[in-house]
Formats: sequence, C-alpha cells, structure tokens
Amino acid sequence: MIDSCDPISVLLSLCPPPQDGEASEPLARTEEALGRRLPDSYHRLVEAYGTGCFDEFIWIYGNSPENNNLDIWHRSQKARRVFLRSASVNLNLALSGLGASRDDIISWGGTDNGDLCIWVAVGPSDQWPILVIDAREDICIKFDGNVTEFLLAFLQKYVTSDIFPDDFPSANPEFSRNPYSGA
Repeated sequence: MIDSCDPISVLLSLCPPPQDGEASEPLARTEEALGRRLPDSYHRLVEAYGTGCFDEFIWIYGNSPENNNLDIWHRSQKARRVFLRSASVNLNLALSGLGASRDDIISWGGTDNGDLCIWVAVGPSDQWPILVIDAREDICIKFDGNVTEFLLAFLQKYVTSDIFPDDFPSANPEFSRNPYSGA
C-alpha cells in the first residue's frame, strides 16, 4: 500500500529505483566535510535511489568517491566558485533575500543542460529552500519544499519552469544510475 501523504512513497511508485542491488554510500563523510546535517528527506531519497538521473534530465548527487561529477561535496564546492565569480543580479538577489552567502550553498543536483539545483542551507535543514539556477544564470526559481517534493512536483507536472525543456518530463519517467551507459 502506498502512503499518498509520504512523498518518497509516491515517488517510488511513480518512478521505481533500479533493482541492481547497488547500495548508496553513507552520507556521514559528506556531512562532515560540508559541516552540516543534510535533510532527512534527502537521506531517504539517496537511500532509496542512490546517485543517478531522473528521466534522463535531473541528476541527484550523493557521496560518490569514484565520480566527482556525482559527489555532493565536490559539486557544492564547484557551485560556490560559480557564485563567487557570478555577476548575476537574480542569483545575488536570491541569496541576499534569504540571508545567505555562497558558503550556504549545497548543490544536491543538476540537469543535463548544466542547470544547478541547490539548497540554501540557512536555518533547520528540513526548511532549506531549493533554488534552480539555469546554466546562463539569468533565471533563478525558488521552490519551498524538500527535494522529494521538488522531484514529484516536476515529474508530475504540478510545477513547470522555463528552465526545463518542453519534453521534460516524459510520459513515463524513469530513474537510472547512468542513463547513457547503453546498458
């Protein structure tokens, strides 16, 4: 039975994880490096899915020592460098409006188009807002909700954005650890 009040149950029903038996890496090392406890909803998401890609478009990062491109700590450091040299008015307004600095950025995901999905880590982790910044840094959207609710909102088309392409999501979204492996 699916608990329709529990976002992870709904996501698991909509988009089941692969049954390859790969366990996700524990997040303790990552949390220590970031100096912050990550949201419980994110822990549940990574435990269920691991790192990988929803519908060949939105990537989820985790503790991935073998692939820095999927490692939340490495991606967060890269996002902070982008913000440091960015002159984007939208980006800077979004951060300052939330009482945040670049050190409060945690990049939990991204897209195939190079867009950033970040938390602004100010306050309790279960209340961190999500910002999606398009690769050109001229559009920035804010989502108030956890990462699982964010994925559900877009995969079920409750929320749309000019940042994402018209063909996302597909009619039958899937999750893959590596959608481009040819396997």
